[in-house]
Amino acid sequence: MKYLLYILVAAASFILGVGLSKYLIPMENTTVTKVQERVRVVTKIVERPDGSKETVIVKEKDTESGTTSVRVFTEPKWSVSAATSILAPFLARPVYTVQVDRRLLLGAFVGVYGRTDGEFGLSFRYEF
Repeated sequence: MKYLLYILVAAASFILGVGLSKYLIPMENTTVTKVQERVRVVTKIVERPDGSKETVIVKEKDTESGTTSVRVFTEPKWSVSAATSILAPFLARPVYTVQVDRRLLLGAFVGVYGRTDGEFGLSFRYEF
């Protein structure tokens, strides 16, 4: 029964996170311009009644262009997390942790963390 509360809190956090992610994920509007050009060449050989031949080349250009606006996902550069120990409320005083990370390259993050029991340090995280 005591773990039921933790399961309910975890499920509610997951549902809330998934529901709000649509509004909280940073998006960027990008405009894409598409130009399409078609060239059609028609060659006609015209024979005259006097027997002479004339070559007529007709070039037709057809150009289409369109602009589309697209929303593109931009990856966040910073992340902040908070944590607490699960078993501590039943055994001793809970220990809380706060962590701040900064994206270095692609999915690699480096950060610092601090805990209420006096421990602090550096962290490395890779997102995949």
